[in-house]
Amino acid sequence: MAEHTPGRFSCHDLLRAYAAELTESADSDDDRHAAAGRVLDHYLHTANSAALQLHPTRRPVTLPELRPGARPEQIGDAGQALAWLEAERRVLMATAAQALQAGFGTYVWLIAWALSRFLDMRSRWQDWAAVEQLALEATQQAGDQAAQASAHERFGFASARLGGYEDAYDHLGRALSIHIERRDHAGQAYARNAIAHILNYQGRYAEALDQAEQALESYTTIGDLSGRALALNSVGWYHAVLGDHEQAVIFCTQSLDLYEDLGNSEAMSSTLDSLGYAYEQLGRHAEATACYQRAIGIQREIGSRLGLAETLAHLGDTCYAAGQPAEAGVAWAEALTILDDLGHADADQLRAKLSA
Repeated sequence: MAEHTPGRFSCHDLLRAYAAELTESADSDDDRHAAAGRVLDHYLHTANSAALQLHPTRRPVTLPELRPGARPEQIGDAGQALAWLEAERRVLMATAAQALQAGFGTYVWLIAWALSRFLDMRSRWQDWAAVEQLALEATQQAGDQAAQASAHERFGFASARLGGYEDAYDHLGRALSIHIERRDHAGQAYARNAIAHILNYQGRYAEALDQAEQALESYTTIGDLSGRALALNSVGWYHAVLGDHEQAVIFCTQSLDLYEDLGNSEAMSSTLDSLGYAYEQLGRHAEATACYQRAIGIQREIGSRLGLAETLAHLGDTCYAAGQPAEAGVAWAEALTILDDLGHADADQLRAKLSA
């Protein structure tokens, strides 16, 4: 066994195979099942804690009770959460696959839930789609409609990130149908807001605004403040890209105020980017720059690569419009480096700006 990084060990495949043979011959089925459960408890409960450190206003999920002897790690802050999830990402992916094979279906979709926002933030969309495919299989086998709707939503988002818009609409539509059947108004609002995001990716802004407004109405009716903040930002952004910049400022400011009260810095960065864009379009360059710089500080801290690239590109646009071409070039160049690394389609458009 080798300690490849401090506190982390690996062993040769032959040694791993020998250990598996030993437990098959020396341990009972019940002992092996209990041991597997303790390992799953360790990873699931730690991953859930890390996910909530990064995104404290997420809709909570109910975890299985810890088995005796299972000891999750203590995650103290967002920085520790990021470090742990990055270090354990591959292990968590493998754990979800093994849990599905071993009949621990609930753990599969809960691990996928815990990983989802992190994988999106890190732009690991292939991994995200893969673990959500496992989650869909697990929830379908269990017949758990609520969990199935959640997995459909996350798989739809991952598909859209990879350019699979037809799959995205299909899965989000299935999620919405389940929420309607279950009369889950919060779920319906979340699914509609997600559909709006996919429409936004395709430039279908008027349709996106309609979906986001329906989501906002539902969140407001049920008193979901986090959901309301999410939908306010969405509505504000679609007003901005449709040319109603004053309305965009009103909605995005309300969203930002709510997120500040809730203490959700990750979501604040998205709203700050939307608000900055609205100010930029109004020619209020100083206010736009201030919003973008606040967003960039948060995105660097939480490691949101795509969000950082998008905000840097917007900052470059504002600097250029304000007669600061050198500052614009610096922002665009950093954004381009990230987009190239991600293989993102917007890289060519940004490259053209820099060349010009």
